[in-house]
Amino acid sequence: MAVVLVVALLGLIHRPAATPGRATGSRRGVIEQTAALCALAPAVRLSALLPPALAAVPPGDVKRAVVLGGSGFVGTRVCEQLVGLGVQVVSVSRGGRPTTAASGGWADRVEWVAADASDARALGELMRGADVAISAAGAIFGSGEAADRTNNAAPNVAAAAAAAAAGVRRFVLVSVSADVEPVTAPLVGGGYFRGKADAEAAVLAQFPPDRSLLIKPTFIYGGESFSLSPPRVSSAYGALVDGALSAPPSRALASVAPGAVRLALLPPVSVDAVAAAAVAGALGLPRGSVDGHDAIVAAAAAL
Repeated sequence: MAVVLVVALLGLIHRPAATPGRATGSRRGVIEQTAALCALAPAVRLSALLPPALAAVPPGDVKRAVVLGGSGFVGTRVCEQLVGLGVQVVSVSRGGRPTTAASGGWADRVEWVAADASDARALGELMRGADVAISAAGAIFGSGEAADRTNNAAPNVAAAAAAAAAGVRRFVLVSVSADVEPVTAPLVGGGYFRGKADAEAAVLAQFPPDRSLLIKPTFIYGGESFSLSPPRVSSAYGALVDGALSAPPSRALASVAPGAVRLALLPPVSVDAVAAAAVAGALGLPRGSVDGHDAIVAAAAAL
């Protein structure tokens, strides 16, 4: 049964994908959703992490941000939230502007660049003048372990080097929780996780913990629909799972459960919370590493 649960939740592992064309309300939506989940699981007391006001935080020293994988599932939310704070945003991805980014809204204020995010020369030009870099670049279920490792490492290794050379002050990387690999590596292959480890090492080599943030979710949910390709669970369904697994009985069981059962009982995290944590990291609020649901929600609430 535990294996079935893990397989069912596997589709929530971070990977770039198209985002529905809708207004998320950025940070307001994250806070309201978190508060709703707290009502479902009051013992978690996540409401204590929420900031007292919903007004946009001035970007301070962040005027320009480069987002790797900005047209993907997490990346589009990052771009939208940065735009909402008045930051000049450059998105770098193979697809350029996503087809779901409707004209007449926040997406018109993003510079969508269609480029290979592992192209060091192209990245060097784009990083020039940027204050922060955020990477949501990566993929799962590629063409084998070697390709999975390359797809998750190469763009981030190149971006970290280019950002450091350009004098970028901070780097935020969306990676994967340490809890996921031991259980799911036999299903998805080790290349994905080795690539993520390579990416983390490359970032930390250029940006020590006081100048970087590693965001490490277990499973991410969001969007408007459920699909198998790409694998995804909708916001409505994911929020129900989140609330149920954040409740005290599930927390208690997860704390003593082994392997796959424990992973299946860990609450997933909203894509909007992951994006908000990334934006908070770009502003230098949380730093170092945030691993798992509660740490990511806390980082998102730092806004």
